[in-house]
Amino acid sequence: MSRNEAAAEEPAGSSRAAGACVLVVLSGAVVGIAFAVDEAAGVLLVVVAGGFALYRSARRMSDSRTTPPPPLSGTFTQLIATKSTTSGRGRGRG
Repeated sequence: MSRNEAAAEEPAGSSRAAGACVLVVLSGAVVGIAFAVDEAAGVLLVVVAGGFALYRSARRMSDSRTTPPPPLSGTFTQLIATKSTTSGRGRGRG
C-alpha cells in the first residue's frame, strides 16, 4: 500500500479533530502568556473570548433562514399514543 492510498483511506473527521487540538493548545498558550504578562490582561482575554463564543453560538441558533422541521403526521402520533397506552398490558406483577 502506498502513501497516497493510506492518506485516501484516512477518515475526514480525524483531521478536524487534530485541527481542534492544535487550536486548543495554541489558545492555551496565548492565555498563559497573557496571564504571565498581567493577571488582569489574562482575565480580560478569557472574558472577551467567552463573550465572543457566546455571541457566535446565539447568533447561529437564531438563524431564521433555516426551514423548521415538518410537523408529525397524524398516523404517527396516533401510533405513539396507542403504543404508550398498550405497553403495560399483559405483564404480570412480580
